[in-house]
Amino acid sequence: MRPARRRVRWLGRFAFALLVSSALWLLARQTPRLLGRLALFELQSFEVTGTRYLTGVQVAEAAGVTDGASLWDDTGEWEERLRAHPLVEAVRIHRRPPGTLLFEIDENTPVAFVASPTLEPIARDGRLLPIDPALHRLDLPVLRASLDPADERFASSGSLRILLEELQRLESVDAEFRERISEAWLTERGDVGIRLVAPAVTFYWRAPLGMRRLAEGMSALTHAFEAERGTPTEVDLRYADQVVVRVGRTR
Repeated sequence: MRPARRRVRWLGRFAFALLVSSALWLLARQTPRLLGRLALFELQSFEVTGTRYLTGVQVAEAAGVTDGASLWDDTGEWEERLRAHPLVEAVRIHRRPPGTLLFEIDENTPVAFVASPTLEPIARDGRLLPIDPALHRLDLPVLRASLDPADERFASSGSLRILLEELQRLESVDAEFRERISEAWLTERGDVGIRLVAPAVTFYWRAPLGMRRLAEGMSALTHAFEAERGTPTEVDLRYADQVVVRVGRTR
């Protein structure tokens, strides 16, 4: 008889614990919805951090935050809409009771201009960025490559993709060299051509360009300037085991 009583008592405690757990779970699920009905938690303001090109108003509009929204509304929908914006790489939304939202944005930054034929800023992944060059001073190289007319958000043509990959590679190979590029293009044979500023020299190479090969080209250019036999205009790295420096003419 005693074992039966203990079993009944244990089942009763288990059922009570299960009931309490279910009630707490339901309460946790319903709390945001219930709080959202309170005027106290109606959105009064929002703050944006991490942006240079996007304004706070643009962030709120892209997120779809409307008048009368609550601090406890589902932020997942706002984040999803923001991630669809070409200038937004990542976003995190934090609540600050009673009525403030904090948008923490990681922006897609422009790495170059692409001529389409007007100059448009482009991100590392080929995403065209809605940045007005008249409002923001952008010192970026110009990539001479055709755009894919079937893709409005991404400039996904093969030639442009190669140029973007080379620019990204140069960030780790020689960041100073990368900063001096004013223009880049592909030749008819698919080789990379770039024009530097200070000095005004054109480089040619076959992608991908490695650190050692670039160092050989820079060394040959330095020697050509020191030789004072004319002004170097081109450094050609397309030939195996040699660097060709052309002096006193353009191509």
